[in-house]
Amino acid sequence: MGGCEMNKSIIRKRTKMLAKGIAMQSILRLVFVIAIQYITTMLLSNLVTQLAFRYFPEAFVRFGPYLLHYVGVPLIIASNLLLIPIELGVTEYVLKLVRKQPARIADIFNWYSDGDKLRAGLSYFWFMTVLSVVTVPLVQLPLDYLAGALSDVQTELLRQAAEGVTEMVITPGIIDGNMILLSVGLVIIGFMVEVRFMAAAFIIADDPKKSGFAAGLQSWKFMRGHTWEYIVLILSFALWFLACFVTMFLIAIFFIPYFTVTQAIFAEYIRSDTGLADAKKPDIESDVIENDR
Repeated sequence: MGGCEMNKSIIRKRTKMLAKGIAMQSILRLVFVIAIQYITTMLLSNLVTQLAFRYFPEAFVRFGPYLLHYVGVPLIIASNLLLIPIELGVTEYVLKLVRKQPARIADIFNWYSDGDKLRAGLSYFWFMTVLSVVTVPLVQLPLDYLAGALSDVQTELLRQAAEGVTEMVITPGIIDGNMILLSVGLVIIGFMVEVRFMAAAFIIADDPKKSGFAAGLQSWKFMRGHTWEYIVLILSFALWFLACFVTMFLIAIFFIPYFTVTQAIFAEYIRSDTGLADAKKPDIESDVIENDR
């Protein structure tokens, strides 16, 4: 068991080393294509959210302590119909860089025009819509509750500070400890579900003939035995995430491409299924990434 964990640690380090090298080699191109995706996503999501809350400010339904905006959430999900093609285009582009295949920036838009890719994107959209039915109650609603609870605590502490209170305390009744624990638990469960589908976009970007649901099922199977490995990989970037906040996201110019390439390499690794976890000297460069294909 100890040897297996040690080998996984080596795989994780080599994965990050390879990802860093690829990101540094293609940093300008990666920054450009990822910026297109992020800016498009941010603008469209903000537009949809603003429209929903401006014209339907009272469109909330309550589930216990949780509130769901029954107009905003469906609109955000529907907006994915426009965002998924560029997501898959960027995913395909990163995969080509990882495999050292020719990659053209203009090709990221082919998912809007190519018939097979457009159908694959639509299928992936329906898969993500079904997945959202699970993840919104498990992740989004509890996160909104936790954000609201944090805001209430902050408001209370600011009020006490304005009144000159020297020993500030959280007034009983402002937060519900049981609901906080329940919300955190639901977020963890939802995160675990999302992790199992992390490879779906890479699978369908690699083979547009697959349906979104087939790609999701394959991702679930491929992640069997690798779920915690992937979570540990994400946690190993904790200092990078912290550095993004400290530097007001300036370091994200390099970190986001680096992290994106790392995910692509990990997706290649779990799909290769070469048994590296049990090998004495794993070699991700030759076994996980099939550079000659």
